[in-house]
Amino acid sequence: MGLVSQVFSEESLAQLTGNIAIGHNRYSTTGSSRICNAQPMVVGSEDNVIAIAHNGNIVNSEHLYKELSEKGYNFQSSTDSEVIANLIHSAPGQDWVEKIRYTMKRIRGAYSLVIMTKDTLFAVRDPFGVRPLSLGENQRGTG
Repeated sequence: MGLVSQVFSEESLAQLTGNIAIGHNRYSTTGSSRICNAQPMVVGSEDNVIAIAHNGNIVNSEHLYKELSEKGYNFQSSTDSEVIANLIHSAPGQDWVEKIRYTMKRIRGAYSLVIMTKDTLFAVRDPFGVRPLSLGENQRGTG
């Protein structure tokens, strides 16, 4: 939590490994501004883990929260972002694309999402495109 310039230095960014990353630099949309509500949200374990960063408001999140809670899901935050992440994680489907498509049919509201798996980055926005979504790529130099 805090300003990007306070959280990350050039040195800490240079030490990051991998080829996919997501971040979030906005206050929480649902729930208070506490560390447990900071994004990205991470759910799952080992090869079945996703991270999600979300901007927007899900108007049926309380209903989905209750549904997932009744199925035994435990929540660590008070955000609709964690509801979306757990809905994706628990969705029927053979792969992440099917799971994400299922989830997008279930959630209602204005939103944009970035979802990261072990090896893939997905970007999703609400059907009306109310929330902005921008993707970028960084080509690191060799010298």
